[in-house]
Amino acid sequence: MDNFYHDHKLEEGAWYDFTIVKITSLDDERFFVLQTPINTRMLLPVLPYLDYAFKEGQTIRCKVDKVSCTGKIYLEPEHPYYQIGKSYLFPLVEVCEVPDLYHQPFKLMVLRDRLNHLIYLPLWVDR
Repeated sequence: MDNFYHDHKLEEGAWYDFTIVKITSLDDERFFVLQTPINTRMLLPVLPYLDYAFKEGQTIRCKVDKVSCTGKIYLEPEHPYYQIGKSYLFPLVEVCEVPDLYHQPFKLMVLRDRLNHLIYLPLWVDR
């Protein structure tokens, strides 16, 4: 039985260039309509990537993060500022203490990235 994945022939873990054809709405959710390298089309939700400033006609590079057992393809666009495998410095917002699953306190470092997102980094000490 053929599925969506077989129609697109994209390999999990590989990077591909996609062209944003347009933005469309389905069931009150907005999507980028992407043209794949083999001229098929896929949808990518707009909301998680609002800060990426994508535009119609733009070519974006995406990694095929996962192909589910039903053939659904999950894409992750390349970040506009950060690259995989590189190290970056982030400004420290605060260090806070929160309870873990066992109600024991542990510390989190809160950092801010270039898109103004907060990053919560757990701190722990080997005992």
